[in-house]
Amino acid sequence: MDGYEAAIRANGRRGNRHTIAHLQLVHPDDYRRFAPLGVVACMQLQWAMRDVWTVDALLPYIGPDRHRLMYPARSLERHGAALAGGSDWPVDPLDSFNQIRTAIDRDGDDGALYPEREGISRATSLRMHTAGSAHQLRVDRETGVLTPGRAADVIVLDRDVTRVPVKDITGTKVRLTLAGGRRIWDADQPGAPASATSFAARPASLASVHGRHAACGCQG
Repeated sequence: MDGYEAAIRANGRRGNRHTIAHLQLVHPDDYRRFAPLGVVACMQLQWAMRDVWTVDALLPYIGPDRHRLMYPARSLERHGAALAGGSDWPVDPLDSFNQIRTAIDRDGDDGALYPEREGISRATSLRMHTAGSAHQLRVDRETGVLTPGRAADVIVLDRDVTRVPVKDITGTKVRLTLAGGRRIWDADQPGAPASATSFAARPASLASVHGRHAACGCQG
């Protein structure tokens, strides 16, 4: 953060979207610095759970006071930081919906990791893994949200992730994928070639799909 601040003082603001990834432990004094410096907080919140790494390995090493500050997604959001979701693939499995779920309830096999302090809302988690990632990658004028003028990058899911119990977000399956309005994956026809039919000129159809299946613009 000091480095980004010094760069802005020396060079002025140039529209850069500097990012700190793998955020795990942030000093509380620095929460408020992200927004004014325009630094994106890219977090891998599938790790924000109680397991052998976060408890057995880290708790004795950093102590209980610091341990309670781990993965401070809600604190950063509260101070206006731009949040983005990163998968850390191929180090971690590419399991976006488990990651979206863990950001909310922070629950793992050994219990939850301070969800009352740092768990984020379902809406915030979905935003950070779609629009937030698009913002970080500077493609937010093209994708990340499903609105007129942006690419029709859409996934249709097997459940409404805005309404099912949070624990059931894990296990969500993609039934249909559109990229730029073109069908590139269809679970009902997995062996069929990609369709050349463009959906970009059919916003009513996209709106209908979005409402019925809670499809969301997806940044990979």
